[in-house]
Amino acid sequence: MRKLLNVLIVVALVAGGLYGLAKGAMYYRVKSSLDELADQARMHGELTYGGIETALGGRVAVNDLAFAPAGVDGRVTVGKVTVAGPDALFFIRPQALWGDDTSPMPPRLRLVAEGVEIPLGLAAEAAAAQAGGADACTGQPMAEADLLADMGLETMAMDMEMGWDYDELGQRLDADFDFVMTGVQSVSGMVSFADVPPDTFSGDTATMPQLRGFETRMHFEPAFGERYIAACATRRGMEPAAFREQLVRQQLLAAEAAGVQLGAGLRFALERFYGEWGEIKLVARPAQPLGMLSLVFLPPERLVDTLGLALTVNDMPISDLSIRLSESGQGGGLAGLFGQGQSGQQAQPVMRKRYEKHWVDVQPGGLGGYLDRDVRLHSTDQPPREGRLVAIDNNVAEVQQLIHGGRFTAYMPLAEVTRAEVEIRREVKAPVSGAGAPAPAE
Repeated sequence: MRKLLNVLIVVALVAGGLYGLAKGAMYYRVKSSLDELADQARMHGELTYGGIETALGGRVAVNDLAFAPAGVDGRVTVGKVTVAGPDALFFIRPQALWGDDTSPMPPRLRLVAEGVEIPLGLAAEAAAAQAGGADACTGQPMAEADLLADMGLETMAMDMEMGWDYDELGQRLDADFDFVMTGVQSVSGMVSFADVPPDTFSGDTATMPQLRGFETRMHFEPAFGERYIAACATRRGMEPAAFREQLVRQQLLAAEAAGVQLGAGLRFALERFYGEWGEIKLVARPAQPLGMLSLVFLPPERLVDTLGLALTVNDMPISDLSIRLSESGQGGGLAGLFGQGQSGQQAQPVMRKRYEKHWVDVQPGGLGGYLDRDVRLHSTDQPPREGRLVAIDNNVAEVQQLIHGGRFTAYMPLAEVTRAEVEIRREVKAPVSGAGAPAPAE
């Protein structure tokens, strides 16, 4: 009996030790990455964070993040960021957090940011850059800080969540996102794909996934919308009703400029939304999965039935979803919008661009001649920095990296570069479908 008890004690100690070791490894990897991120951000501002929580089920949470941009009053704060991966190894493997090209995308990932607060000036500056300098009173209310201040806003408070789940056995991929800006608007959506082979995540397949369906919702707070109408009407010297009508006309003109003329039902939906604000929901439920490429050449008159589209505005179904392409956009289905077809002509074979690439060594001191090229920079104590070389400032290379679908700029002094490589690409073209080997591009 005593021997059995001793064995159980040893097993418990070993299990507890392994548990503590795994949690410690997760904590170390996350903290190291956060510290490096803070170090890389020093050229643009100060990044700080609070406590780190880890769970062996594959979840990490970081509390009380804050970023204070250099030379700007105010800071961006986040109450809590939670990342849930497929397992604990996702956070322990170096490739998982560095996101290099050799590490496959995880089959499951979820990111949640709670309590995000952005000062009004910083939020409007980012929105204005995204809007390309558009007038805030042309349907871009977030693009101007002065207008938002007139509407009584001081801080943008947000919560965000996004993620995906991949079923390798059923080759099904489901992704979703949810974005809430308190007191202003919320946007959410989901999309589902079928026939998604595992190598899709590594980019080694030319197989196009099949669309199973999608759903997107946008809710615009009526109180905020009415303040927006009143503020812009005052700015334009118009009555609120007249500005509301002008706003609808602007949206119709923007659609026509893109080569699309809305039918009576969609015009009614637009007028109802700007008249009442509230929620727009668009759902696609095709009878069977659809190839993404076939949708490009689908005639507009078949779009609604093929996708099984359903649109509601404030819970009112919109039965007429017809659209018409302008003369410049006809002849190639939806591809006409992108200049991929002309009326009366048979569609040409669609060519898919492929690239053969390899790396060549260059002198670190000569990297200035390879701006806007893909590079790989090696050092003695850090993983290789691979990405687009966007600048060299004060002998510091700025490399823009892709990390799980996002962008991150890494900084490496040229004095620390032990080896520099530049990617050389040769374009190869081949039809999307059909026999025959790809021929090298001219």
